[in-house]
Amino acid sequence: MYLFATIACKSQTFTIFDGVIIGLYPVCSVLLTRTIVCLLEFILVSLLYFARFKASVKMTKKVAIIGAGTAGLIAIKCCLDEGLEPVCYEKTKDIGGLWNFREVWTESEAFQTSTVFRSTVTNTSKEITAFSDFPVPKEFPNYLHNSYYNAYLNMFTEKFDLRKHIIFNTNVKNVSPAPDYVATGRWTVDLANIEDHQWSETFDAVLVCNGHHDKPHRPDFPGLEEFAGDVIHTREYKRPSGYDDKRILVIGMGNSACDASAELARVASKVKHYHKSLSFTTFFFLFHES
Repeated sequence: MYLFATIACKSQTFTIFDGVIIGLYPVCSVLLTRTIVCLLEFILVSLLYFARFKASVKMTKKVAIIGAGTAGLIAIKCCLDEGLEPVCYEKTKDIGGLWNFREVWTESEAFQTSTVFRSTVTNTSKEITAFSDFPVPKEFPNYLHNSYYNAYLNMFTEKFDLRKHIIFNTNVKNVSPAPDYVATGRWTVDLANIEDHQWSETFDAVLVCNGHHDKPHRPDFPGLEEFAGDVIHTREYKRPSGYDDKRILVIGMGNSACDASAELARVASKVKHYHKSLSFTTFFFLFHES
């Protein structure tokens, strides 16, 4: 409560705002003059109150989030929990990122992303995988096929109404310090949508949530250009059909290489798996049904 009082003395009148005297004038015999002076002081008090109120209100910080996969969805919710204003840009037409399985893309390369194999299953149980405030449904299997996990992400999105904060079919072209970065710490985000409309937005913060599995790393080996067979990266591999009775070499020891080796061993005449360091692998195909 702000203290606002007028105290009349024998010869003077004081107007006090929060214990500070803001007016001091001789008592006038003319009532009209006193009324005008009081009115002016009331306006001054109102302006001071408004200035204090405005200063006490914190401006909401605007946060750009790149990608609407698992990390991006969590980032949106955490921003909302903290009273921030998130705007998420997703270059595809739906959420899920890596876990939204797509075998064929009709969009241009700029609006495509890597996805899991058709057979991919999570390598952590649903209890470990689940978000702390949104458990996986009890009827779901302990280890989630990608279709189940993507369904779970959609449930999470609908539960916390996250979709309205996502702009789909929009590619982030560049992120750079804003012209006033030194004073404000803000960032300029350059954007382009699927219709090739380009524009820029300024944000107080940027969260990069596009993951690290989107761009394939293609090592170059001497003589590779002379190899007569097919050479692909596991980014393009989706299912074992078409590899029946072939002799296949898998290079690398990452998750996708191990999954591809185990799956192709069912249909290929021979699979060799080369990697640089000593490793031990238990092939999940012995226990897993597609």
